[in-house]
Amino acid sequence: GHTPSVVRARHVFSHVFWVAVSIQNWVSFLEAYLEDGQTQLSHTDTPMASQSPSVSGTIRNVVFLGPPGCGKGTYAKLLSKQLNLEHISTGDVLRQEIAANSSAGIEAKKYAAHGKHVPQNLVDKLLFGRLRLASDSNGFILDGYPRTKEQALALNKSMKIERIVHIKMREDILLRKMLGRRVCGECGVSWNIENVDEPGIFMPPLLPTGLHNGQSCGPHCMEKLQQRMDDTEDVIKHRQDEYKTLEAGILDVYADTDIVSVVEITGGIDKMLPEFQQAVQ
Repeated sequence: GHTPSVVRARHVFSHVFWVAVSIQNWVSFLEAYLEDGQTQLSHTDTPMASQSPSVSGTIRNVVFLGPPGCGKGTYAKLLSKQLNLEHISTGDVLRQEIAANSSAGIEAKKYAAHGKHVPQNLVDKLLFGRLRLASDSNGFILDGYPRTKEQALALNKSMKIERIVHIKMREDILLRKMLGRRVCGECGVSWNIENVDEPGIFMPPLLPTGLHNGQSCGPHCMEKLQQRMDDTEDVIKHRQDEYKTLEAGILDVYADTDIVSVVEITGGIDKMLPEFQQAVQ
């Protein structure tokens, strides 16, 4: 027979071996899951957008639809905290990949630098896994997707969407606000230096005062504010024109449902947040 130390060594080796095999199988599963993104998530060919909210009455899977720069990210972040939903932004997902210099990030950066949308297959690969996990948990608020009718159809086939919040903003105001967007180079928090004050429309600047929503950014960050490389007037106008063409197709997907709520931006967060809260009820 073997000594107790030999028996213990074999037991430990066997345990480590099977743990390693389990980890490898899990990694292989995740790689296949991400590689096959849309197919893995398509449990049915029937769009689910027309389904009513969950029995509990709680809105779970919400999509914010609106032109670039209309405030989707800001309001999605605020509401997600209030409703205990995960905020998922395609822009943030892509920027994280770009910052990490991953192969997908390098490819995405080429499109962003020219004001072009990242191809659907690349977006789906990065996004759909996150959406499924969030949907199986408390739900999500998604902004920045879908951008085309095809993406809207793919999303509807993948999971149940319970609310579409259609955000509108006057085009000239939208241009001014987009040119005023800034990001703190140190904290990574987004701000806006543009002040809009017209009859019926008041949108004060959002500056790093150190008092906004508990953010750590303070007045000392003003000199560290940076403009995104794709926030130029030409790029913004190009995106506005492109979005107007695509939006009609996206809304057509939801035309036969009762899940679309419209919010028109005419003020700052204090004024608009209650309207967004009502839109997702």
